Amino acid sequence: MKKLIYFISLAALILSCQKEEENKSSSATWLKVMDCGDDFFARDILELRDGSVLMGAVPELKLNFNESTNPSSLKASQLAKYSDKGQLEWQISLPETVHVLWHTLELNNGNIAILGFNSDDNSKQIGIVIINPEGRVLKEKSYYNVTNQAPWYSLNPVNFIELASGNIAIASSSSNITNAYLATRLVILDQDLNLLVDRSYIPNASASINYPGQISLAEDLNGEIILHGLHLRLNILSSSDSTHNSFSIRLSATTYNVISFDYFQLSPSASPSEVILNTNRDLIWASAIGNANDSLQNLWFNQRNQELYIVGSQIALTRIEKASGAGQQLYFGAYPKNAFITKVIQTSDGGYLLLGTCNINSNLQLNSQYQIMLIKLKTDFTLDWMRFPQTNSQSIARDVTETENGYFLSATHLSLGQRSRPLLLKTNKQGFIN
Repeated sequence: MKKLIYFISLAALILSCQKEEENKSSSATWLKVMDCGDDFFARDILELRDGSVLMGAVPELKLNFNESTNPSSLKASQLAKYSDKGQLEWQISLPETVHVLWHTLELNNGNIAILGFNSDDNSKQIGIVIINPEGRVLKEKSYYNVTNQAPWYSLNPVNFIELASGNIAIASSSSNITNAYLATRLVILDQDLNLLVDRSYIPNASASINYPGQISLAEDLNGEIILHGLHLRLNILSSSDSTHNSFSIRLSATTYNVISFDYFQLSPSASPSEVILNTNRDLIWASAIGNANDSLQNLWFNQRNQELYIVGSQIALTRIEKASGAGQQLYFGAYPKNAFITKVIQTSDGGYLLLGTCNINSNLQLNSQYQIMLIKLKTDFTLDWMRFPQTNSQSIARDVTETENGYFLSATHLSLGQRSRPLLLKTNKQGFIN
């Protein structure tokens, strides 16, 4: 009997140690370089329900990118799946339908939807692919962009969500510069990718030189759909011609007609991050505040990946309250040189985390020592902490998501030789890599 009790106790001790080791392993921090060759840029990351994480990588875009040409590259985008311990589970080259990857989404049935752009087919620009959890392509489809014109540069011109009904809603934004046409398009597909809804909305077609900056969408609790866009009218040589604006379109849950339309003018020197809805359904985004006048001196332009951001020595977080429509801005600084913000998320404690890149020289003729920057805010929007995760290289931040015991980050390593490689990082809850 004593021997039996001894062996039961020993087994319990071994099981306890194994669980403790697993917990330590899953909570460990790490950094991985995605193996896809030189001149790839990190894209969005997606934590799956099983704790693993997907990261996308986009190759260098062709330099003939213009209004009438799709985002295009010589190589296919890559998608990799890692365990929560950083072990590579699989990596695939994406099909032509999503040759230039934008976003990924885990569906309720466990499959993964991928949104992107075709490479050279101007007749049908936006593509969606469904893969299974092992990375095998199940179905795919392409269709027109809003105006059959490609986005001018890559500030989230397409986004998608899964609705409560199980259908997939896709929002896109596009412009025709010559005719000053700016539109937002809502497409709803079922999970077999059959088209159910196709509607376009034109928030502003009167100002010249309108550029689509961003589009995001959310489903409210009563089934209404919110399209939130950020676009700008920009002449970088003359600040008097530069305005940045944000609009929100609320659509009926059944007819998708416009219920309300709100328009906000932003700072002339703001380059907004992706927009989110917080738990109160308020609109939240962040931006770096540049100099008084827009100029080439405070624009960060990564031509190889067609990205444009305004950089500044101060960060503004903007909140538009759902109840009153009132706006609020809070400001943060004290980071190296200039920065821009790419992402804001609401964290599990009710606060917020901002991801950006800092230590950027305002004079673009000088080399910058790019650093990843994390800004953690409390629920009352006061500063909790600021971190600069070290990657032993110049790194440009891309995306962040919260995991059970820390944060997953994607970033791009830049070498002095102009080679770029995607990075995947896991930090602890305090933003540190051990």
